[in-house]
This record gives sequence, C-alpha cells and structure tokens, in this order.
Amino acid sequence: MATDDRPSSEQTRAEVLFHAITEAASQANVCVVVTRVGADLEIQLVYMNDAVERLLGWSRAEIAAHGVWSYVAPESLAQVQTLARARTTGSEMPVGFRTTLLHKTGQRVQVEISVGRVVFDGEQGAVAFIVDTTARDQAQTALARSQELFKQAISGAPDGIFILRWPKIVFANRAGARLLDVDSPQDAVGIDLTERMVEDEVGIADQRINRMQKHGERPGAPRQYRGKNPGGREFWVEISAMPIEFEGQPAILSFARDVSDRNKMLTRLIEADKLAAISMVAAGVAHEINNPLAYVLLNLEFLARELRELQIEPERAESMQRRLVDTRQGAERVRAIVRDLQALTRKDENIRGPIELDQVIDAALHMARHEIRQRARVETSFKQVPCVTGNATRLEQLFFNLLVNAAHALTDADQERNLIRISINDGPVGFVTVEVTDNGCGMSGDTLQRAFEPFFTTKPLGVGSGLGLPIARRIVDDLGGSISVQSDDGKGTTVSVMLRVHAEPAQETGTGRRRGKVLVVDDERAVAESLHFALRDEHDVDIATTSQAARAALDGHVDYDVVLCDLVMPVESGMDLHAYALERHPKLAERFVFMTGGAFTQRAARFLAEIRSPRIEKPFDLETLRALIEGMVTSHDS
Repeated sequence: MATDDRPSSEQTRAEVLFHAITEAASQANVCVVVTRVGADLEIQLVYMNDAVERLLGWSRAEIAAHGVWSYVAPESLAQVQTLARARTTGSEMPVGFRTTLLHKTGQRVQVEISVGRVVFDGEQGAVAFIVDTTARDQAQTALARSQELFKQAISGAPDGIFILRWPKIVFANRAGARLLDVDSPQDAVGIDLTERMVEDEVGIADQRINRMQKHGERPGAPRQYRGKNPGGREFWVEISAMPIEFEGQPAILSFARDVSDRNKMLTRLIEADKLAAISMVAAGVAHEINNPLAYVLLNLEFLARELRELQIEPERAESMQRRLVDTRQGAERVRAIVRDLQALTRKDENIRGPIELDQVIDAALHMARHEIRQRARVETSFKQVPCVTGNATRLEQLFFNLLVNAAHALTDADQERNLIRISINDGPVGFVTVEVTDNGCGMSGDTLQRAFEPFFTTKPLGVGSGLGLPIARRIVDDLGGSISVQSDDGKGTTVSVMLRVHAEPAQETGTGRRRGKVLVVDDERAVAESLHFALRDEHDVDIATTSQAARAALDGHVDYDVVLCDLVMPVESGMDLHAYALERHPKLAERFVFMTGGAFTQRAARFLAEIRSPRIEKPFDLETLRALIEGMVTSHDS
C-alpha cells in the first residue's frame, strides 16, 4: 500500500512546493510563466502567476487566446524569437536578457527575463521569471542624472573643492585648480599643499588635520591661511575641512575660498569705521575746543589792533606784535588740527577767497620751524603768480603737513646735506603749482601706492598718525585742485600740488560802507563779548547770552541787519530762536547767521540742510566773518 501511494505523495509534495514558490514570487512581483515551445516556435501557455496580470493588465484567458508573442513589443519581437529558437535547438544563449513587453494600454514595459529549460511529457518547455525593471531603470536614470548634476555642481562651484590625503591632493575641481594657478583639475592632483602655504601656516594646518583624523575632533569654524602661488604672490584663503572616506581610505574634504579681496574690503570698512568714530569724537571735541578758541582768537585780534594804537617804543611794540602773531598761529594750529579730523568725513565748508601762496607758505614754514631747524636747510623759489582760491588756515595746514613729512623723511640730522626745497610756479592754464621736495629716504613702490591711505604710516609709533597726506588730498580735492607724489626709495620725494587761480568777481561801484546793526546771541559770554569788541569799530553790536535776552532784543523793534546766533545752546537752541523769529518777525528770521562749534545733532543737521541761512564755524576767521556781515548789510540796503 505504501509502495502504491509513494508516487502520488511525491507528486503532492511537488505541487505544494511549486505553488509555494509561485505564490512567493507573485508576492514579490516576480512574474512566473511556464510554456511549451514547438518546433515552429509555437508557444503554448501552461501556467502564469498573478504577477503577470498585474504587470501587463491582461488576464490568463486573454493571453492564452492571443498567444504569448502578442505581448512582446514589435521592436523586441525578433530578439526574443531568436533567443527562443536558440533555446529549442540547444544552442548556447544568455541566462537572462532585457526586453520590452506591451501593457494592455499600449504602454511599453521594460523587463528583465531569466529562462530555464524544462521537459513536459517529452516536449520542450520553458520556465521564465520576469521582473519589471521600470522603477529600477528610472532610479538608475535619476541616479545617473544626479551624479551628472553633482559633477557639474562640483566642477562649476565658485569655491575650490579638494579631497586630500594630507598633504597631497587626490581630487580638485576647476576653481581649486585656478586657486593653485594650474591649468586643469588633473594638474592639481598630486600637489603637496605644504609647498603652496606660507611656512608659518603649515604647522597650524598639520595640527588641525591631525586632531580631525587621529582624535576624531569635530571640525571647527573656517580658518584663514596665507597661500602662495608658484610665482611667490601671497593671498588669503579661507578653508573649511572635514574628515571623510574616499575610495575606502580616510581623507579630508576641503572647501577653499580666496578671500584676499574680501579682506581688503574689510580693511577698508574697518578704516571707514575708524573715520566714523573719529568724526563722532571730533564733533564733541570741536565743540568744546572751538568755543573758547573763538574768543581767544578774537581777543588776540583785538589786542593786536589795540597795540598798534598805543604809544610805546617801536622795538618793544614790534616784539609784542611778533609774540601776538606767534600766539595766534599756535591757536590757528589747534583749530586746524580739530578741523583735520572733521575733514576726513565731510567737505570743508569754509568761505573761500583769494590767497597769496607765498604768504601762506611763509606762515607754514614759521609753524614748522621747530621740526626743520635741526634737520635741514630750506630753499625757496617763489615765482610771482596769481592768487589762488582757498582758505588761508586750511592751506597753511596743508603745507605745514607736507613740510613736516619732508622733515621726518630726513633720518640723519645732517643739516649741510639735508635739503627741503619749496617752489611756486605757473601750472597748466588756470592753475598754480607748488612743489615740496626733500632728499631724504624716499618711498618704496608699495609704500608709494598706499601713501594717501588713511592711518597708513611708516613712522614709529607716536611720531606719525598716517593722516597728513590723506588730509592734504581732501583739502586739495575740495578746492578743485590735484596732488601727486613722486618718490624713489633712498633718493627723496617730491609732492606736487596744483591749485586753481582765483577769478575775482566783477566789483560794483558804490558810495561806501555803512555801519550795520548786529545782534550776537551766544550762551558763552566770552564769545559774545569778544565778537562785540571785534566788530564794534565797523558796526553797532548788541549781545544776548540768554534766550530771554535774545527774545527781548528781537521784540525790541530794532531792524537788525544780521542776527549772529549760536546753533546749539543749552536752554533754547538757535533753531528754537529762529522758529520764534519766523513766527513773530519773519523779516528778521531771514537775517540769521548761525555759528557752530562743530557738534551737530540729527535735528541740527536736518535744520541746516533745510534752511538757506548762512553759517560760520568757530573759531572764526575774522576777515571771513567781516566779509559775511558786510555782504548781509549791503544786501539789506538793496
């Protein structure tokens, strides 16, 4: 009995196993197709699992009725039939191949087919396992596209990208090749980076990479290194690095960016911040210094005038006059120093007029005599030239700075050999040229390029501020002129200044000047009284040192030609007083001249920008002030 049952039992087990395999394949979306193959390539469907229906959209009955060849794409039919013929003849053929089938909707389905031979009742048959490769093909296409995009991104990245087995480069992109001054990324491979770094930087890079590779330290913030190209030019490069595995070995991925231009820009921004800070400090300092300096200069002017009228010995009077001149020049230097700081951040707004250059340069030589006296001989060559347009104090400071620079260039105290030469000559049409030449140490090419850069100086700490030439350029530029420097290292320097010739306006004939009526409003009594003394010979002057006194004067029905008013005062500012006059005495509001000590609030800056009233800065240039008042008195008469 057992012997009779054995074949049936084995058959049952085979069927169970077959169904288990085909069911598992179906769940895995693997199509199983069993066919008989005739000699004329007639294919008879024996079995197919559910996955075939899901793949092609056709039922078993439909596939059996139309035949297997109907579901192979026309463009792939010859390929598949050739392989089937080879299989029936026993010829060698690939185990698996790729082809295209047709879905019920007409859509092409890319598949991979593996075929094995079987025999059914003595007839040739085949078992085919079919896998839909559409998703895999799409994934591979996407991967290839992604890899291509990645390659393009890496290749076209603006920053250098390197893979290192320190210190050698094993990969570089195009930007990295440019950074290293080589023709292509392939030429960068194998370069030893330590040979492209400034020596001091190599040890630092070694330590950072060792900490990453050997101790697992996380990469820190990007760090800047100084690199050098084969020609020796140094540049700054910012590098971010991280440990990676490349081709099965530890490596370093680095991103490098040339930041030389950025660092130059940051340096300029830092200098700009310095200038802004200096400007803020200078505004406050100017206000505190210029107020007392205003009445010091006015009183010196008054004393000089009074001294001329005293009946004293001529020699004694002359000596006292010289002391007063020296004192006034010292005060003028203080004023010029304060204005030099302001000049770096705003235009010089002084009223200008005709200036005789020989007198200005003589004054500058007098101020610089202590710097020059023990260092050098001075030669002057002053051709008779027209007056130039400018402000005497600013031009004196300009040439004082140039003379001091020339004196400091003479490093050896050899008065016989050392020479400073100042010449005045005609320049191009409409200009006059002044040259200051020394035979001192001169400047190298790099120093000459930075000569006009604020705060750049080759002088020892405490000797030079690096402001002399930048201030000189600002003064000359504001006057519509030009300044240039010629120098050879070890052979001396020449600074050439071109200034515009002053064009006198046409003068109107008149019947003479009249005494004007001037109201001075300033909370600093010394300033108000000094102005009274300075102007009383030409004009009738009233003073007011409080807002109440100023309002009372405005309400007193005096037809003032000029109201000389301080802009910033503690209780009521000049702006408030102007608003009061505008409301009650609009004609007087048109006669205001504002005095400023250099400190401007935002409100004051807006106020001065919006009104047309003249202004004059403390400490005053008395001739400029007198000219301004005279002009307003004259315009009041017209």
